[in-house]
Amino acid sequence: MSISRWVRIPAGLLWLAGCQSTGLTAAKLYLKQEKPQQAKAQLESALQVQPDNPEAHYLLGKIAGTERRYAEMVRYFERSLEIGPRFQQEIRQQRRYYWALLYNRGVGETSAKDPDLAEMREFFRLATVVQPGRLEAWRNLAFAQYRQEEYEAAIQTYRLILDRAPADTSSYNSLGLLYHHQDRLDEAAEAYTKLLELDSRHTGALTNLAVIYVEQERLPEAESSYRRAIEIDPNSWESHYNLGHLYWRQQDYNAARDAFSSAVDLSPEHSDSRFNLAITHIALEDLDSALPLLERLSVDDPGKGSVWRELGRIYAIKDMVEKSKEAYARADTAGD
Repeated sequence: MSISRWVRIPAGLLWLAGCQSTGLTAAKLYLKQEKPQQAKAQLESALQVQPDNPEAHYLLGKIAGTERRYAEMVRYFERSLEIGPRFQQEIRQQRRYYWALLYNRGVGETSAKDPDLAEMREFFRLATVVQPGRLEAWRNLAFAQYRQEEYEAAIQTYRLILDRAPADTSSYNSLGLLYHHQDRLDEAAEAYTKLLELDSRHTGALTNLAVIYVEQERLPEAESSYRRAIEIDPNSWESHYNLGHLYWRQQDYNAARDAFSSAVDLSPEHSDSRFNLAITHIALEDLDSALPLLERLSVDDPGKGSVWRELGRIYAIKDMVEKSKEAYARADTAGD
């Protein structure tokens, strides 16, 4: 009777399987002992043997996170998930943790008495690396870039946000402000127009668009935009004030008077509205209406030379010679 012959099994197969298991086991032990570099070496060796091991990629990502190598962490995590969903929950938790850590540190800088703008920007940038889909970090990154006067970078960040969230009205509004700041009026107008297509009652966009129209000499469109803003929010003194400026520019002094008067009624303490209303009364040769406004302004804002000069002129017209001299003297002292 004979027995079956030995089946020859290549020694290499047994060695490979054993090496893989040993490498992962050793890596986990090193991690428990808080020896990440030794764990990393074991995991990298394990991946040379079995490059599609999702746990090795996950653990390498975890180590990269503790070492603040966030882009590398994300690459390892994403590779682990490409292989399979086994560590999906753990990876989601890790990314949430690091996103919150970085985002909150960025927010902390924004509220600091003397914020480090470069650090604030970097915290928000890293948060976008950890979780690119969370737009809060992108918005704050754009704000940080703006604070650093990196205007083109901020514009590109807002455009990226809009690629991901085409209905994000706040980004259109910020884009409009940035373009306007750089005198890119056509692009600013386009941003506000797109915002208004999404939210036709956005009074800020209507007002800012009207300002741009004025700069572009598109005065009928500017008037229409201001009036639309007033229809939506009749209590917006800024819209009435700006509309008064527009009418003054067109030498429609009656309409300017009405608009400035509304602004004063809505915001009695706003000195520019009161001064402009007084000047409009003067343009309409209604000195009796202008005089009490200017006299009150001279008490509330005695350092404003333009108020004293207009008072001096009215006093002179009314033959109030001593008061006129005194007013002009005050104007010279104020120097405004």
